[in-house]
Amino acid sequence: KILIQICGSLHEAHGRGIVHRDLKPDNVLLTDRGGQTDFVKVLDFGIAKKDEAEDPQAQKLTKQGMVLGTPPYMSPEQFTGQALDRRSDIYSLGIMTYQMLTGRLPFSAATAWQWATVHMTAQPFPLEQTPVGSNVPAPMRQAVMRALAKLPEDRQETAGAFYREIAAGLNGAAESS
Repeated sequence: KILIQICGSLHEAHGRGIVHRDLKPDNVLLTDRGGQTDFVKVLDFGIAKKDEAEDPQAQKLTKQGMVLGTPPYMSPEQFTGQALDRRSDIYSLGIMTYQMLTGRLPFSAATAWQWATVHMTAQPFPLEQTPVGSNVPAPMRQAVMRALAKLPEDRQETAGAFYREIAAGLNGAAESS
């Protein structure tokens, strides 16, 4: 329920050419609305900007070498100052989903430099080797690991595609029960 709403918010922002650039749990507010619990609001688009692929001038607005975001949730391309598109948010969404499913981050580090290194070079701790990760259906694990691919072109194209892969794992788990 929460993940589909986060994906929907990202889909809407990405549809307008906006990349969040700081997607993390602190920027997801759960509230009650219309008698429903866990209504999601994705907050803090303060460092969001137009997709650089759609607006080549946008990249020139950020100082060269300036890195923005929260290191545990940043995509590899954010650390290197490469052009960002919605797939950078997909990576951050993959980190959050990994954390939602396992209760831990897929990498560990203590400093911004260590975070940069692990995001750019290390493979995520295997989801199935976490205490609860082995209970996560294989298609869901695969969707999360795909979202955590080092190269943007190896990730899901959209938040909707990411959610469909996750949902396929849920549907498969329900059918085998």
